[in-house]
Amino acid sequence: MKLPLLSLPALVLLASCTHPVGPDHSTPAINLPNRWNASTSPSSSPLAPDWWRTFNDPALTKLEELALSSNQDLIAAMHRIDEAEASLRIARADLLPSANSSSSTQRSQQSANNNQVPGFQPQAVSQFRTGATLNYELDLWGKVRRAADSRKASLESVVFARDAVQLRLTSNLAEQYFTLRSLDAESAAADQSLASLKSSLAVAETRYKGGLTSESDVLRARSALSAAEADASDLLNRRNLTSNTIAQLCGQPASSFQSPRNASLPSQIPEPPLNSPASLIRQRPDIAEAERTLASRSADIGVAIGQSLPSLKLNGSLSLESLTLSDLLTQGSRAFSLGPELNLPVFSGGANDARIASAKARHAEAAANWRQAVITAVREVEDALASQSSARLIEQQQRARTDAAARNAALSLERYRNGLVNFLEVADAQQEELSARRALVKATASRLSASIALIKALGGGWQSPSPHR
Repeated sequence: MKLPLLSLPALVLLASCTHPVGPDHSTPAINLPNRWNASTSPSSSPLAPDWWRTFNDPALTKLEELALSSNQDLIAAMHRIDEAEASLRIARADLLPSANSSSSTQRSQQSANNNQVPGFQPQAVSQFRTGATLNYELDLWGKVRRAADSRKASLESVVFARDAVQLRLTSNLAEQYFTLRSLDAESAAADQSLASLKSSLAVAETRYKGGLTSESDVLRARSALSAAEADASDLLNRRNLTSNTIAQLCGQPASSFQSPRNASLPSQIPEPPLNSPASLIRQRPDIAEAERTLASRSADIGVAIGQSLPSLKLNGSLSLESLTLSDLLTQGSRAFSLGPELNLPVFSGGANDARIASAKARHAEAAANWRQAVITAVREVEDALASQSSARLIEQQQRARTDAAARNAALSLERYRNGLVNFLEVADAQQEELSARRALVKATASRLSASIALIKALGGGWQSPSPHR
């Protein structure tokens, strides 16, 4: 018995120095181009994490700060980090011995009717016991270390998932905010058109009363005015729905939330700096999340392999047992046990091989998910760049169209006052002006949306931090 006890420290040292079973994690290789299709040379300037400040809009900044502190999806993601941290502590605790202490008092008496000895009178007996147990599994193959590595990678994955939630939140909020402003701008254009239509209706009624035109001009003017009023009501409804969405993103009840009003859109829309496609791997939290999930699945292979190998546990106990409380602390009450427990897997019906195969399949799936995350990120950047370029050109064209339509509407109304044209030409010109103004607002909103989509696709200024723990 002495030899095994003396060799136990050597076994513990050997277990701590043994390389863990299973593969070490490595990031898969993926070929990425050196530059984007729709851009010039890459930039070395980083995007700021609080990128929304580049729009120089205090109302947007205030909403973003409110969302970061009150959005319930983000708060839930933070609590998932707490849960993952607790799981990591549990896994790391398995690397250490576990000790338990217990104390008990028991008084018992046998049944007199359950004994064949005539006249047997059982006596009540008291038993007192206190003691401690010690259990420790030697991590011979690194199975426990691999389990801790898996939990650590899972924790980092959850942290990056929280960052991905935050990126989606801030970008979605900015997009909804500028949608709100574009609706306000469309409403302002509609109000301007309503004023013009009311003026045209007044001119038509004056000319009709003077016998200079037919009643059809008046009816046509009233119809155009009614259509414009219905359109204004639709814009108001869409604004209310967008405001409700913003309230939800900010973690506020829609009934008590007041969204800011601003009928103008930014004249200068920031364009985020572009690095090379290869740098995108370090700029996107969802890619980092997928990579850490892959690392966790890699460690799980080692855990599965370790479960199919022999395990060695050290079990020990020390207790004091006595029939009287006064003798409990005497030397004669002492009892102990100490010894190793070796478990040799002999037959599992293929369960061990199946666990290893399952772990390898999950690892291969995680590798494919990581590659897909990278490919999707590259596509989203290219889409945003293409949309940004197209929106910029369309905005320029719509601006020229709006200027021409406004000039034509003014000339048509002047000619109608002078009796040179009928009201149909005036109505068409005014409708064209309204359509052009709203199209310009939508073009600017599309450019804003493309800019925000590009910021989101580039990771919103996020940079992969050092390992969480």
